[in-house]
Amino acid sequence: MFNLYSHANAEMVIFKLTFFLLCLFVAKKIFFWVMPPLHAEDVQQRPEVGEKMRNKLVKVMIGKVHISQLAAHLFFILCKRSVNRFNKYCGFGNAAGLLANYGLLGEINTPKNPNDSEDSETDDYKEVEVTGYIEPNREDPLKNMTDEQKEYEAMKLVNAMKNLMDKGVIAPARTDENGKLCPVEHILELKKSDEKASESSDNDNVG
Repeated sequence: MFNLYSHANAEMVIFKLTFFLLCLFVAKKIFFWVMPPLHAEDVQQRPEVGEKMRNKLVKVMIGKVHISQLAAHLFFILCKRSVNRFNKYCGFGNAAGLLANYGLLGEINTPKNPNDSEDSETDDYKEVEVTGYIEPNREDPLKNMTDEQKEYEAMKLVNAMKNLMDKGVIAPARTDENGKLCPVEHILELKKSDEKASESSDNDNVG
């Protein structure tokens, strides 16, 4: 039976508690080193661009080297395994790979935890969650097109994607009920999946 009052056991408990406290201290230091509060200037460029530790870690995370998954996993742990916080600091485009591997893509539309935003100095990131930065203003290429021209260009895109799918160049996928990716047999399935997601989001807003 474990006797807390014995000298040896007391020393072991003190050692373990000290070790855990040091781990918590180090983890907190790493957290603020890698993920300090976001400021307006932090979303003026892509998350992987810059000299801050967050920028460098995101750059490693999206690279083609073997440590990219380790970097993504470290980032996710520092985000306390919060999907919303992970998207906030990395941009969804950079975070999608790890979320897909973990089967967490289905959680991107879940209500945000208030703690995910409490340490930021700006709300600008809420408007750029896909890319993680504010893109410069560009002229809308569809501005001077008629509806017929837009429909024609859309069908060209659909046909081009179908051609790439038939040749095995790309393999589009959609998110299933479990938040994991499953392949689609036809490009129009992506549209149906998007419509279902929109309906679900609208229902959540109504509720």
